[in-house]
Amino acid sequence: MKLKEVMTSMDYEKLYKAYYLQVYSYTISLAKNREIAEEITQNTFYKAVSTTSQFKGKSDELTWLCSIAKKTFTMMKCEAVSE
Repeated sequence: MKLKEVMTSMDYEKLYKAYYLQVYSYTISLAKNREIAEEITQNTFYKAVSTTSQFKGKSDELTWLCSIAKKTFTMMKCEAVSE
């Protein structure tokens, strides 16, 4: 699936279905906790949908999503430490 600048809700659904399990597996390996991994995964897809226009196509979609997931995990970790 190739991302377009303007995505329809059907495109978002395809992106989610195509990569959910891989992104979720990756977030479990980061968080070591299923609930936190689920939250990171949901935030990852939300951020991906919100920033689709920033995807430059220099990597594939999964690499891009995993990059968002890692940044999301890092931010959550920092927030937890500061609380």
